[in-house]
Amino acid sequence: MMVEAAWGAVAKPGHWQAVFECLAVRMGRSKAIVAIARKLLVVVWNVLSKQPADAVRVAGKLLTWAYEIGKIGRRGLGGTAFVRQQLVFLKLGESLTEIKWAGKNLALPPPTAQVGAAK
Repeated sequence: MMVEAAWGAVAKPGHWQAVFECLAVRMGRSKAIVAIARKLLVVVWNVLSKQPADAVRVAGKLLTWAYEIGKIGRRGLGGTAFVRQQLVFLKLGESLTEIKWAGKNLALPPPTAQVGAAK
């Protein structure tokens, strides 16, 4: 899975693509992509093991994602309901009642409420 993630990371211009191109010249594309996958895994490990997740920041990113994927991608859920569903799944932000997004304070449904698809 990490090799697939690495291919996705090197497909876009930026840090990972530059590192990949440098490594590919020295060791070939196959070994270079495995090296990138390992480097990505180290980053993931450090993020997950050393930094507790900031529920407010995660909620903001989830709301941005919710509007990027649209209502069909959210399976009929509104933006804030989708955010709450994802926060419950991640076991984050139980006490979070609102988030600031695009200069507005948006109320989140409580985590105990049944957050399901719209009927």
